[in-house]
Amino acid sequence: MEAYVFWHRRDPNVPKERYEEYLKKFHEGLRQFDIRGFLGSASYRVDVPWMPKGDIYEDWYFILDSGVLDRLIEVVEGGARTIHDEVASFSAEGKGALFALKSGKHEILSRDIVTWISKPRGVSYEKFYSSLEIRGTLWRRLLAMGPTPEFCIIDREPLSHLGLNRFKLIEV
Repeated sequence: MEAYVFWHRRDPNVPKERYEEYLKKFHEGLRQFDIRGFLGSASYRVDVPWMPKGDIYEDWYFILDSGVLDRLIEVVEGGARTIHDEVASFSAEGKGALFALKSGKHEILSRDIVTWISKPRGVSYEKFYSSLEIRGTLWRRLLAMGPTPEFCIIDREPLSHLGLNRFKLIEV
């Protein structure tokens, strides 16, 4: 299982309520299409260091594999184009990355704690994975694409034992 994650910033000239309304419509619209391998999506209001200050949103598109992205693009360019173009016109900028689920069971939750971490240099992946105590899910960025650290842990509890930055996701 994989996830395409897209961070976008609301244009400050667009009211937050209007932006979130269109964002909700876009995600609800995707659910109306029968997209083979598309497992759902969620959008959250977040604060992440790789985006400028402002109202930042993080969209997760859960997919069976990266081939599903082609089918999602076809839907966005076809039946969901109008609502996508409207919400995109309200955005100031965006950045994306592709992640693979490395451990845990995928769930779309309304509130999660997300911890972004990097594997220390010189540590093998096997040793790194075994050092983590993950109750939720562990996601690994693919192909070094994207602005984030390499790993993302999503859980319902803060991972204070790791002493890392945490960002609470708020479902919109």
